[in-house]
Amino acid sequence: MNRHSFSMQNSIKCITYVCSKRSLKEFQLYMLAFAFFICSSCDLNQNGESQDVTVISWNAKELFDMKGLKKRLPNFRELIGDQKPDIILLQEFTSIEQVEALAEALKLENWSLSCSDFNMKDHNRFNSFEVAILSRFPLSNVTEYDPYPERRKRKNYPFEKPLEVQDKSYEKIRTSRGFLVAEIEELKLMIGIVHLKSSIGKEGELDYRNAQKREFVTIALTETLNTLSNNKTDDWHILIGGDFNVGHSDKVKNGKDLFDDVNDGYDDTHAILTEPLIGDIKFTNALAKFNTTTYPSYKGSPIDNLYVNEGTKFKSSEIIKNAYGSDHYPVKVVLELQP
Repeated sequence: MNRHSFSMQNSIKCITYVCSKRSLKEFQLYMLAFAFFICSSCDLNQNGESQDVTVISWNAKELFDMKGLKKRLPNFRELIGDQKPDIILLQEFTSIEQVEALAEALKLENWSLSCSDFNMKDHNRFNSFEVAILSRFPLSNVTEYDPYPERRKRKNYPFEKPLEVQDKSYEKIRTSRGFLVAEIEELKLMIGIVHLKSSIGKEGELDYRNAQKREFVTIALTETLNTLSNNKTDDWHILIGGDFNVGHSDKVKNGKDLFDDVNDGYDDTHAILTEPLIGDIKFTNALAKFNTTTYPSYKGSPIDNLYVNEGTKFKSSEIIKNAYGSDHYPVKVVLELQP
């Protein structure tokens, strides 16, 4: 029996005694005091206290196999020890088996795990473009949106749906990358994870097809989140994280008009979320104030980003200036979630 139930029983006994021994006025005063006791015994979390949740997104760099992961375990231990994340979004992993091995090695007991399966051929040519999520909160409704969904579900992998967009001008775009969506009921948090097509150091006309692929996946993700949020209450939060492979303020590439790539920049990936160009959900980039790179090999604004929907608060955001053995810096946001 906890202290509240013990006190409640004693209080009820006292009420019975007061009813039999005291005047009506004394009884009313006692009932008022009893009501105050009940209110003060309520759980503080039910009175609107916020909860801080630390999220990290990181392109961990070409973890092709278990051998490669084993070599990098000290990097992961250092990252977890330094940053103490509650949720980790990873890019360039291979398989769920790798993610499970990582969680076991790091002793992330009782964490929820999931990994995409965009390509079943888990060998070097195809396997480094999966995205994964590790969460100390239980995950639910994890779904992979895949350009080429498989006919049957693989063991331990999420349910797959086809990657589609309503805009018919993108119907001829072909990409091998999709995205992962997961929910955390406990936090009323929906999460989308991406690793968009790389520019491979190119700009302008040479990068145009890559930009279309980035836009295509971002449009599909935005349409999906808009649809899913329509079935949620207004107090749900949305987070999007990953490697966007285009800086959020790249003046050469970034545009704000999906139908004008001549007078406007040719890559509208970020504007799809921030304007918004698709749907009703307006997103804020938690890394918007930073203009330094997250990919040290190339100068420019961050290509690794974390977005939250309008109304979701965050206490802080950061580019962690330690690559931990990768070619990307991790990015971090501390969400301030209302219960």
